[in-house]
Amino acid sequence: MIDEDPRRVAIEAAHVTSVATIRRAISNPKLGVGHSLAGMRAAGLVAREATAEEALSAAARWMLASHRNEGVYKNAIANQLLLQRHGLDKAAIINELKIGASVADCVIVNGRATVYEIKSELDNPSKLLKQLRDYRTAFKRIVLVTHESVANAYVNLLIDEPVGVMVMNSRGRLRTLRAPIDYTSDLQIDAMIKTLRRSEYLRIAELIVGATVDVPATSLFRRCLDISRTVSEVDYCRLHEQELRKRKARAGVALGDKRFEDARHQLLTIDPTTAQLAKLADWMSRRA
Repeated sequence: MIDEDPRRVAIEAAHVTSVATIRRAISNPKLGVGHSLAGMRAAGLVAREATAEEALSAAARWMLASHRNEGVYKNAIANQLLLQRHGLDKAAIINELKIGASVADCVIVNGRATVYEIKSELDNPSKLLKQLRDYRTAFKRIVLVTHESVANAYVNLLIDEPVGVMVMNSRGRLRTLRAPIDYTSDLQIDAMIKTLRRSEYLRIAELIVGATVDVPATSLFRRCLDISRTVSEVDYCRLHEQELRKRKARAGVALGDKRFEDARHQLLTIDPTTAQLAKLADWMSRRA
């Protein structure tokens, strides 16, 4: 019997593949998927004796084929760009980074930083140009990621923008349609420093002055900002990228295990330890 309501399947599949479900599994592997799979079972996607790993894999495949939401794209970026192209030991990924009034879907930092902005078929492009303006205040390299079926509309929209375009095909593979152009004219030190943690902007300030910055905690940000403004935006961008690159995953290359392929971006968002990864492996082996 096939479930005739794809909305129900979409809700259940999205829940199984969510960051919240993976986070809960790490904290308590005995909880199973923590959600009814009735719709997925009725649709023939998950057997009654399936493990959590099988349910997760089935949900991810269904989302790719029928409901490509932001998570599908983030997982493709994590697997194909971070893991396969750069390597977990050489690059860092930052999900949901606030930049000005916008939030970048993900930033990969290798030798340089690249913002990846996702616009799936489910998204509205109305805010895109405003988002890109915000991103350019903190990063010089931006790539839009979308599905090949709507790519032409975005290429036309971005005709005068220094933004790359990457497309996903029906099999979930990413390819570059248009390479990005590094653009530094809109960089702002105030915007870059606000994407950093306290320890990061402090290290940059101390590197600039060549001495310890010793001020009260209440004055630290203002002092670091004043110091940072003594260098050019392009020079600060280089230091900014160097700091962000240090945000490597705590579990390191262990996150590259094949078992975690369908939950890669979720794990990179959660940033578990190796001990927590072992708990997730336990959860994946249990019946859903």
